[in-house]
Amino acid sequence: IKTTNVDSFAKVEDYNLGGDLDVTLGYSPRSGDSSIEASRYEAEFSKGFSFARQDFIVFNKKLEGLYMSSRPRNLVFESGVSYYNKYFESQTIACNMLVKLGRNLDADERFVLGGLNGLRGYPAREFNGTKLFLVNLEDRFFFVDEFLALCGLGGVVFFDAGFVWDESQAVRARDIKSDIGFGLRFALTRSSQGLVLRLDFAYALEQVRDEKRFVVSFGSKQSF
Repeated sequence: IKTTNVDSFAKVEDYNLGGDLDVTLGYSPRSGDSSIEASRYEAEFSKGFSFARQDFIVFNKKLEGLYMSSRPRNLVFESGVSYYNKYFESQTIACNMLVKLGRNLDADERFVLGGLNGLRGYPAREFNGTKLFLVNLEDRFFFVDEFLALCGLGGVVFFDAGFVWDESQAVRARDIKSDIGFGLRFALTRSSQGLVLRLDFAYALEQVRDEKRFVVSFGSKQSF
């Protein structure tokens, strides 16, 4: 489908709702200074559905990992769903839900949540673990398509909720952290990639150790 004012400003955006399967296999033999033989695999499938002219949903499944030293490592299963509803031409509801499960993850492959990773009301990299749940809900406003021939201007109000657990921990609903907030969006309309800069102001709804509950974050694309 073709639409506008979903992720970018005043640019036609293409979303593939057909079934899409990508598979990648890699092999690294013992050679040179390397005494480790390893294989890498990744498979991803997505499928979307449209309910109305500008109302659609996309499901995504992904499996990836390594096999080395006769055992699997960094095994990750990911399941996500994204929903978009353009109930006005200049306003879009965007919702994202993500579940990730990991096994035998290296320290630098553990899942992270925080101000720069989905939970905008908490410090960056505040939570990490091997099981992840995350929900993001945004109401996106597209105020001006092009201001002074330089950029588009928009805003957003949002709600985030999620947490990560270690492999040995049970998944408990009472552990989930959440935040609310608002933000500004600046679309670089002269950019061929339709780059969108974001500035978000978030407030954590749960206590954050010794940290303040109010967090300001900045990024070079939409939050999801």
